[in-house]
Amino acid sequence: MAARRVLVTLGNGDCGRLGHSMLDHASEELPRVVRALLGAPPLRAVAAGGAHTVVADEQGSVYSWGLNDKGQLGHDRDDNEVGLPGEVPVPERVTAVAAGNFHTLCVGESGNVWSFGCNGNGQLGLGTDAVLVREPRLVKTLQDAKVVAVAAGMQHSLALTAGGEVYSWGNAANGRLGHGSAAKRKLFGASIEFKPRLIRAFEALRVAQISAGQMHSAAVSAAGDAFLWGYGRFHQLGFGDAEDLGTPTALPPLKGSTAALACGSLHTLALQHGGTVLAWGANQNGVLGLGHEKNQQPQRPSKVPGILAEQISAGWKHSAAVMGSGRLFTWGWGGSQGTSLSFEGRTGTGGQLGHGNDFDYWSPQEVAWLQLTETDWLKQQQEDGSLAWKVQQVSCGLNHTAAIVEISPGFVC
Repeated sequence: MAARRVLVTLGNGDCGRLGHSMLDHASEELPRVVRALLGAPPLRAVAAGGAHTVVADEQGSVYSWGLNDKGQLGHDRDDNEVGLPGEVPVPERVTAVAAGNFHTLCVGESGNVWSFGCNGNGQLGLGTDAVLVREPRLVKTLQDAKVVAVAAGMQHSLALTAGGEVYSWGNAANGRLGHGSAAKRKLFGASIEFKPRLIRAFEALRVAQISAGQMHSAAVSAAGDAFLWGYGRFHQLGFGDAEDLGTPTALPPLKGSTAALACGSLHTLALQHGGTVLAWGANQNGVLGLGHEKNQQPQRPSKVPGILAEQISAGWKHSAAVMGSGRLFTWGWGGSQGTSLSFEGRTGTGGQLGHGNDFDYWSPQEVAWLQLTETDWLKQQQEDGSLAWKVQQVSCGLNHTAAIVEISPGFVC
């Protein structure tokens, strides 16, 4: 029997964002298999957005579910909430996806970008003639750019090309698009870019990875240098001050050592070559993983103890890291301490850390169990020391989490 790749979701179930039922939108405090996708080809990419989830399989099909009030599911349907995965009619095979608060981006195998959802701040890159788009639409400005990856923030978007160039569009407030200072934007144009625009600061180098947070952005060069820009009032840019930056700026402590960056709401994570994870910014509910109430707002990158990772993800106020072994660690806000998130008038519970409760965790904690069905659970580490399942990829949304998991041979899902 071969290993089987499945999707699990956990956390707030409002709006159907977990994908388990059209009627019951209960929250989940353990990773639970999305059984509606068990018949799909192996999964390759997942993105957790504001209150919706998007996944792509190895054959290029895309599925989405959750909140759909702005058309962010791309199903071309009027339902405001969809509790089960539905296929998105993208005109070509999809290789990468990204989910913002109210918009979604897909990269086709041709290198084209398709967008749908809210365009109120230009985040779809379609110009000014569309405010809300309910089905995939081609971003024509990027048609010849050969895009390989996209990132979606709250109201802005980034695209990375095969040649290492970066484009940005959407809300330009606080410098998050990287096109210069607020003064320059005011002089030469509006604070919204409705179509993708090349970030000139990267012309002399090649970018390998991008990330978009709520109001700040990041990129890693092929040489391993970390660049950050945008909203910096909570030290999420890592430069030791609380200033916004309108131009991508290299962070000296991470020069030549960075494999990936992940932007959350008011915090940032860095994955270094070798697996060390660094964190900085606002430490709300322990989202930095530095220990209980320690360094409430580190101004510079600080080492997250106890983990060596291969992949990282940053949500609103929770964080996650996948180890090389396939183990998953999470930390930050779990729904406790009176903290709640009201999204589109809804306030739900937590559980997005996957530890069987809604507690906050100030240090990384291993996710030990997976829920197969309503009544069946599977512990990751077996008595003989083997792992029954391994996490391949994780994505943190505002207050839910989604992960692609490989079930080991011999275990029935």
